[in-house]
Amino acid sequence: MNERPWRLSLTTNVVRRRQLSTPERLLIDEPFLWSLGDFRVPLERTAVERIRAVGKPVYCVWSGARLKEDYNVDHCFPYAAWPCGDAWNLMPAARRINIQKSNRLVTQAGLARASERIVDWWTDAWLGQGEAHERQFFLEATQTLPVLASSPGTADVIDAMKLHRIRLAKDQGLRPWEPASLGERVTAV
Repeated sequence: MNERPWRLSLTTNVVRRRQLSTPERLLIDEPFLWSLGDFRVPLERTAVERIRAVGKPVYCVWSGARLKEDYNVDHCFPYAAWPCGDAWNLMPAARRINIQKSNRLVTQAGLARASERIVDWWTDAWLGQGEAHERQFFLEATQTLPVLASSPGTADVIDAMKLHRIRLAKDQGLRPWEPASLGERVTAV
């Protein structure tokens, strides 16, 4: 009979301690604010809209197909295995291709074939939007990828992605995914 009130008291104290230890207002460094919220998808979608507003098409990084209104924002490295919502990891993809890819890891060959389209996307969405966006992009990349260069460029980020892809494949045991070539029919899994 005494056991139940003791457990309730212990639970209440634990909850109370957790509530007291959480600051009323969370402070986050300014450079990381743009990485918060819904896996950064709203910012990615804003970039797509901004590019389209100037009459420039947006392409699926995996297939090269021009994207219509029905597209997805893909995490190159699956969020379920490696939760990273940085700009370098978010890419526009055809909806059917993103569904097919799901939580699988792009193959090394697939990543290499898509590299030029990925760099084109980064340039249009982030790197061509001013010095602050460019600095933020490379800051995120150097903090989350094994980037070896002190002043990295897009080729360094692609190389770091290839290295990190090998690590994720080995450590996480993710199923591989090979993107279909342009013009090849893609079916949802």
